[in-house]
Amino acid sequence: MKVKAALMSEKLKQTIRYLSSSFVIQILNLSFSFFLIRKLSLENVGRFNLAKTLAGFFQYSSFGLRYAMDRRLPNGSRTTNWHLLLICIQFSNFFNIPLLLIFFINYEYNYQYLIYCFGGILFSNFTILKVYYRGIGKVSKFIWLSTIGGIVTVVFPFIGLALFGLDGAIIGYTISTVLLFLYYFRSLGSIFTRISFKVFKGIYFKKLFFLGMPLFVTNVLVFLGDNLDKILIEKELGLENLGIFSIVILVYSVSAILPSILVEMYFPDYIKLKKDREINNLFLRHVLVSAVFIVTLILATYALLPVIINYFFLDYVHILPLMNIILLSVFPFIIISPIYCYLFAFDRNNLISLAKVASIFFYFSVLVYILKNSQSLEYIVINKVVSVYVYMLLLILFFLRTRLNVSYSK
Repeated sequence: MKVKAALMSEKLKQTIRYLSSSFVIQILNLSFSFFLIRKLSLENVGRFNLAKTLAGFFQYSSFGLRYAMDRRLPNGSRTTNWHLLLICIQFSNFFNIPLLLIFFINYEYNYQYLIYCFGGILFSNFTILKVYYRGIGKVSKFIWLSTIGGIVTVVFPFIGLALFGLDGAIIGYTISTVLLFLYYFRSLGSIFTRISFKVFKGIYFKKLFFLGMPLFVTNVLVFLGDNLDKILIEKELGLENLGIFSIVILVYSVSAILPSILVEMYFPDYIKLKKDREINNLFLRHVLVSAVFIVTLILATYALLPVIINYFFLDYVHILPLMNIILLSVFPFIIISPIYCYLFAFDRNNLISLAKVASIFFYFSVLVYILKNSQSLEYIVINKVVSVYVYMLLLILFFLRTRLNVSYSK
């Protein structure tokens, strides 16, 4: 019992450390975003966000192998886990270089995108190392790497932005990823000299690839749903409109942090109570708490936004109506977050993915039509809001269907 209590106490400490570091990183990111908006023109805000979006693609160059590592590493031997790590690193970097060249050529050899994307490649390797340590049970190491990685990739661009503007922010990000990559390279040690490449190729690849593919597809679709619109807007409407859109989406992203925190708080209880009718009461409590906090947050934001914009960002007063529109997309999370937890507890991940994919398809179908016809940024923001409500309606439908088929042991 003492050992079990000690383990639970250590787990609680690790959770608190991770959440605390995540909160600090979120504050740093938010501060950097505000400073970026004040320091740069709309066109350069758009250019920076496009570079950041392009760099994000390199996190998915492993084609699902990184997600498969999460499943295989906890039960693998040291040698097996080394093989899993190596195959993920090699496969990922095999696609990183061609992808970098495609972006470089497509964006007319823009050095800013090239430098930032190079940093994205280095950071994707660092992410694989984090996943490795988490998978083999070295949670403290994972938390430390997550904290350091999150802080330096904000602090260095922050300093660069303050001293040299856009180029400084981009170079600062790349310097931070070079430092992380050096640590990553040092941490690998002499692993590569101890691995039989014949075994590596013959045994692990297919299992790892097919194991990670379903989760990879879902995460890629979510990433594209959150980022591909920026690329399309830049192509059709230019960098200045992309800058406006990025600022509007920032308001949404900051507001959506609260529902995510509530999910973190309630999710373990859903797993514990999935066999118990008490889960229905938990669901109602979650909805009620979400309603109170989210409505309060939105009303406060509506009241404070004009003050903040007029005091700190006077040049962006004309964007305020779009910010007010995007805030409407936060209301659905009153019900989205509880339903997400409920469906996940009953292993209905496929229904969550289906709802997400359908809403993304709706969003991009309408987005393409808007870009080809009206080219109105206001219509694009409204479309973003409507797609969240489509996602909510589909989740409600799947929730009602699941409740009809659930059996309880208590």
